This record gives sequence, C-alpha cells and structure tokens, in this order.
Amino acid sequence: MAQGLVHQSSHPSENLEDVGIRYVRELISKCFFQDANDLLFVLSFKMHDLVHDLASSLVQNECSILRSITTKFSKLPDIYQLLTRNSFFQALPKFPNEIERVRTLVFVASLEEPSCRTDFEKCLSGFKHLRSLELIDVCEFLPDKIGSLKELRYLNLVENTKLKRFPKSIFKLQNLQALILGDGFEELPKDVRCLISLRLLFLITKQKRLPEGGVGCLGSLQILLIAGCENPEYLCEDMQGLKSLRKLCIGGCKNLISLPISMKYLTALEYLSIMVCEKLDLMTIEEV
Repeated sequence: MAQGLVHQSSHPSENLEDVGIRYVRELISKCFFQDANDLLFVLSFKMHDLVHDLASSLVQNECSILRSITTKFSKLPDIYQLLTRNSFFQALPKFPNEIERVRTLVFVASLEEPSCRTDFEKCLSGFKHLRSLELIDVCEFLPDKIGSLKELRYLNLVENTKLKRFPKSIFKLQNLQALILGDGFEELPKDVRCLISLRLLFLITKQKRLPEGGVGCLGSLQILLIAGCENPEYLCEDMQGLKSLRKLCIGGCKNLISLPISMKYLTALEYLSIMVCEKLDLMTIEEV
C-alpha cells in the first residue's frame, strides 16, 4: 500500500487491506511464498531460494543494499534502500539526485554521536519521495525534518526503545497510513488526530489514560493495536469517532480497569481481541 502497488477493488465491501491480503494469499496458493503463518494481524512466510534469486534478478536495477559505508557514515553499519531506478552508490551525501528517488529506507544504526545525528538529519531532508521508513534502534529523538517527508505512508519505530517522544512536525504527515511505535514511548499527544490518512496504529504508551480528541478522531483508522502498556487504566472516551475501525486488539495492559462505553458505537468492528489484561472487568463498562 505504501508503494502504491495495492489498488482499490471494484467490490464495495473490499478495502485496500483486503486486496493486499488477497494478493499475498494468491502468491501463497501458487507457491511463490511458502510456509505461511497467519499471526492475527501479520502474515509471515518464506520464499524459496530459487524464487528469491529470480525476484532479485528482476529488480536488480531498482534495489541497493549498502553496508559498512566508509565515508561520513562509517558509524552506521547497515542501510537498505529500495530505489525506483539504478543508483547504487557508496555515500548518500554525495548523491542528492539519487537520494530523491528512494522510496523505501530501512535504517539500522546508532546515532548517539552528535556528528552522526547531524549527518542523518541532513540526509533525511533529501528523501523527497520517501514512502516507507523504518528506523531500528536509531536514536532517542527524531529530527524535526521528518515532517518534510510529505509522501511518507509507513513509519515503523517499533525497535526504538529509547525513543520517548517525537517532534510535532510528524503531525504534518498527512499521507501517513501506518504508524508503529516502540515500547519506550511515553505519550501520544492529541495532535495524532492530524494524521487524517492513518489506517493502522500500533500503540505502546505509558499514559494512564488515552486523552480525548486524539486517537478517537482518526476516522480513517482500520486497525488499532494497543499492546504491552503497563500504565493505562482507561482508554479514550470518544471511540465513537473511529467509524472505520475493523480490528481492535488490546493485549498486555495489566492495569486496564474497564472499557469505555463508547465502544458500543464501533459499528464497523469485525474483530475484537483482549488478552492478558488481568484487572479488566468486562462486566463493568466505564461511563463518565
């Protein structure tokens, strides 16, 4: 979806997520993918070595993997980039024209040193057409320039245990469809309501209560996962605003006391999963 490869079906009841799953299942049925495992919200599978080699051959002019960069980015061990054209290069800062073509970036690094963070921030502003960004154990703070990635659809921060907050500029990402947060995250501001295109939110927070006027205003949200949150006692009271929510999973919230009465207005909900919430009393619905 982030790359624009999934197209809306003519069938009115089938949304983009359904179409994507159908694509994957068709590839599984034709043995392009093997050993498929349906893990609730994620399909995992393997690809045979021969199929992998064939796929790699077909995209050899669109994919580059950079490792052990020896210039300014010598501190950054792994950078993976999916490019729209042939542009295998050795040092990102020297190729601004090529950087603009990058659509997907998985960044595996440590940016503890100020010089590395500065280089990364300068580089980040060059990804004008980036659609998918995954930052793995990168830093404690995201640069403000992340708000300049206007084409970004997918942002995965799940492995960043030191990342406690993100800059307000992130709420400028009007095209963002999926946001996945890590377990170091402290607070999800109300400004999340500005992410009007958000369809998937994986939320880990240290807040005791999700504030009203935030998550509950995400009218396009299809999937909401709230997991591994030890502090929350209550969810937001305005869940009736989640008019498109189809899947809700709440797990590992050991101090969650009750569910809001507004949940009864989730008319599009198809799947509800509640796991390992020791204090949750399902016989009592909170009404404020």
